[in-house]
Amino acid sequence: MPKKNAKSRISIVLIMLLVISNISTLVYFLYGDDSVASEDVPNEIWDLTATDIENHIGKILTIRGYFVIAGAYPLLVSDLLYYANNSLESGNYVMVTGVVPEALVEVAGAKVDIKGQVSWAGSSEEVLGVSCIEHTIVEQGLVEAGYYQDLLVSADILQDLIPIDFDANKYAVIFSGGIEPGKDYTRYWNNINWMYFILLMHGYDPENIYVIYRDGVGNNPNPPVNYPATHASLETVFGILEDELGSRDQLFIYTTNHGGSGGLSLWKPLDSGYVSHAEFKGYIENIVCDRMIIVIGQCLSGKFIEHLSASNRVIITACDVDETTLMCDTEGNWDEFAFHFMSALIQFSINSDGTDILADMSGDGLVSMAEAFNWVAARDCRPEHPQYDDNGDGEGWPMFVVYMPGQSLGASTFL
Repeated sequence: MPKKNAKSRISIVLIMLLVISNISTLVYFLYGDDSVASEDVPNEIWDLTATDIENHIGKILTIRGYFVIAGAYPLLVSDLLYYANNSLESGNYVMVTGVVPEALVEVAGAKVDIKGQVSWAGSSEEVLGVSCIEHTIVEQGLVEAGYYQDLLVSADILQDLIPIDFDANKYAVIFSGGIEPGKDYTRYWNNINWMYFILLMHGYDPENIYVIYRDGVGNNPNPPVNYPATHASLETVFGILEDELGSRDQLFIYTTNHGGSGGLSLWKPLDSGYVSHAEFKGYIENIVCDRMIIVIGQCLSGKFIEHLSASNRVIITACDVDETTLMCDTEGNWDEFAFHFMSALIQFSINSDGTDILADMSGDGLVSMAEAFNWVAARDCRPEHPQYDDNGDGEGWPMFVVYMPGQSLGASTFL
């Protein structure tokens, strides 16, 4: 028995020595080893934003993420899909503040480590910011240069196609909310800018086109922006249309930018919240017109069909009720859905890449809303499924069902 107790005491002593050794090693590397300073250890964005986010303010840290430029705002995002599919939230990105090195701008899309002082970035959602003292490329981008640098795309090539005569019986509302600085991607301006010129090409009088965009200031002088993206602006515009339109007129509504379960995003610095499905329905339900075309490009846009469907309305959405929408994969700085839809309407590729746009399936020289939908639904290669309704039953349908019995209004409805 005494020998057994001695062995037990020896075992306990050895275990204690091992524990002390491990603790000493940990303390040494944390506090005594200057080979890797704590400020040089990369932090994932999720680790900083998950809990106690305010504890990082004022510290010098290294943050790892993918560098992108969104609406002229440099960002680090934890996953490029958050940038591509409009789903930036305060926990999955960090703003890069101060002067951004040109060498960093040139590698947009790459995974990088940025070392700098952490601060609040001035966002209404308390987004973290980091100044760029130095940066290191961890992994080069996997796409061509410029893909993740949000750029304007000029619509000048369309101006020569604009007809001289206008049909005053056609009206349009173009809407893009933007949420807030850093989330107002330039591709959303491209989406509405090009749609404006396409409307002119189809005989819409500029005085009958209402552009509701972000803070009320456009990225270019043309097209003119009439109102900021707020509830008050929408109430004003649809109030005007309710008074103006008659039974022979046509109304085209085109929306892009962010959306969610609550509806369509507004410009938060001026108006928080969403345009809900019920609010959208209320804006248009008293408008008398011959036909109404509603095209919604936001995430979860398929949900609007059940709320807006009516016998004289053609509704096209970029995705189903539970899907997000994404930017173009290869075509340029538009949304995937918007690019193919607009190209179908004018029967040539708006990025001038020479692609044949054979949307006129009937061969009559015109592209109906049904034909435009079929084109975009067949060629949208992102994980999103455009939906269509034109019979008032409140149900969205996928591609190539619009010629079935009861789905005929869109085949005779043109922009």
